Amino acid sequence: MKIKSESLKTIENNTSYHGCAFFLKEDKYYEVKECIFENCSFRTDVTFCEIEDCRFINCNFDNKFCLTLDNPKLAELPKEIAQLSSLTHLRLKSTKITRLPQEIGQLSSLTQLDIWDSKMTSLPKEIGQLSSLSTLNLINTKITKLPKEISQLSSLTFLDLSDTPITKLPQEIGQLSALAELYLSGTNIAKLPKELFEISSLTNLRLSGTKITELIDIHKLSSLTFVALSHTRVTQIPKSFAQLSSLTELHLSHTDITELPKELFQNSPLTYLTLSNTKLAKLPKELFQLSSLTHLDLSNTQITELPKKMQLPSLVCFSVSNTKIVKLPKELFQLSSLTHLDLSNTQITELPKEIAQLSSIKYLNLRGTQITEIPPEIAQLSSITYLDLGGTQITKLPQEIGQLSSLSTLNLMNTKITKLPIEIKQLSKLNIISEY
Repeated sequence: MKIKSESLKTIENNTSYHGCAFFLKEDKYYEVKECIFENCSFRTDVTFCEIEDCRFINCNFDNKFCLTLDNPKLAELPKEIAQLSSLTHLRLKSTKITRLPQEIGQLSSLTQLDIWDSKMTSLPKEIGQLSSLSTLNLINTKITKLPKEISQLSSLTFLDLSDTPITKLPQEIGQLSALAELYLSGTNIAKLPKELFEISSLTNLRLSGTKITELIDIHKLSSLTFVALSHTRVTQIPKSFAQLSSLTELHLSHTDITELPKELFQNSPLTYLTLSNTKLAKLPKELFQLSSLTHLDLSNTQITELPKKMQLPSLVCFSVSNTKIVKLPKELFQLSSLTHLDLSNTQITELPKEIAQLSSIKYLNLRGTQITEIPPEIAQLSSITYLDLGGTQITKLPQEIGQLSSLSTLNLMNTKITKLPIEIKQLSKLNIISEY
């Protein structure tokens, strides 16, 4: 069947289209077989999940032209893919493809190449010809090394090698002058090439789960805003980290660090800091003076106390779960922005009446603490939706509990409470009361 010069909203198989304008649904994946498209225009984003025995001759794509192949049986990418000169996005997921054809280098319009969960073992040197490529995802593939030609990807801003068996990066990676985000989490990389630290555009560096032990030259990456080192062999954070003046997010959980330099927190724009499951027993006071900090996770550390001065006006989420903290400083309850507070499995014995000052609190976890009662001032926590008292020494709830109109989850499992106050019936949103 032949169709000429029509405006169409769908595609039929076994059809020749000439001079047609397509207005296809952007949220639909199209499976097309044995079609010819000549002098056609595609006016919307279009995604094909199969284009078997199809030809595109002198076609125009106004927006995104995407080919997504999610087929566990697919073992080879046909050489004919080179004919798709207008292709902007190529996605290969869960395929048996082990290598790309050399013709991949002819996809001059390709901006994004995603290869996920596949048996891909290497990239051809022709990958360097993709001058428009800005995003390269190789997540959970079998790739062990990158070709040196990757240095020719002058437009590349995003490179994800997470969960691959790669052990080192080529020194040519330092020539990726536009690279902003580099994800190496879950790889076998133990050392980064010195050339990497010459990429001044790099803002996001993820190394969690690697074999990295130190980052001596990281201060040279002056544009970094995000660094992830969780689950690594890092034991020390050098003072030079303080030179990362744009750093807003730092992940150090599940490392063997025992101390942090105070310089790291002086005039720092940090907003997100995770230190859980480290060997930290003491923290510099400067940490608790970070005016921009919104998230702080100190759970499963060796700390035994919090400083009296906690000047964290932006703090939203705070956890000291599974620490040996015995007492809470009154300054903690002056953090008016706090919405999530996790004190579970600590040694605290009292919840002070100052808890009423946390007017924004939505989540309060006291599970496994030594507290014996809840102060009536809890009634002022009008925004609280989740309250966990499981495994505490509490024997009764104050009648003021009935004033927590937003409360939807209340955990009383393994407490000594035998009777609930009648006022609890006023909580119309409460849908879970764990058995006790």
